[in-house]
Amino acid sequence: MEGKENDFLEKVLNLARRGEGGEKENAIRLLKKICARRDLNFDDVMRGTGEKEFSIECQKSFSKLLLHVIYRYGLLRYSDKVHANYNYTRVFFTTTPDKYAEVCTAFEILRRRYKTEKKLFADLFADAFYQKHDLFYQPTAEEWKKINEEKKDEKISKAEQRRHEISTLMSRGMESVEIYKQLELH
Repeated sequence: MEGKENDFLEKVLNLARRGEGGEKENAIRLLKKICARRDLNFDDVMRGTGEKEFSIECQKSFSKLLLHVIYRYGLLRYSDKVHANYNYTRVFFTTTPDKYAEVCTAFEILRRRYKTEKKLFADLFADAFYQKHDLFYQPTAEEWKKINEEKKDEKISKAEQRRHEISTLMSRGMESVEIYKQLELH
């Protein structure tokens, strides 16, 4: 979560602790909302002291992401105080309340981004797979001529061009499968 979202909670905490006027009031109001959502004591978060054990429940498919977020945002030092239940749907860790709030905020933001990017790459992967294995209708010369005439005034958007470039690069990294050879082997 490099970039703007990376330090979001840290900035809110700093403004709540050391800000002035309306900035400080807005930061405190936002921090109180975050604390209420996470069932945290606002004063503990403001002090940022006193390690406690916290846990976060998540779908098993997001447990690895959650562990990475905890190690990146929640721990003051490397710790063996991170563990999960037997099926990785609840992760336990020891940290301060402010770091816990930071983990929760980062995990929410990254989980949404992960879902979006995973879908994007699944679509790109499918495009690359179809491209690699020529799973397209192969038009005849006459059909190509007609297609080119119909689309000669159409412009491809930069996003579509970029998507095609990415799927082409992905397809180059895939193993080539000669379908007829594979049929012979089975």
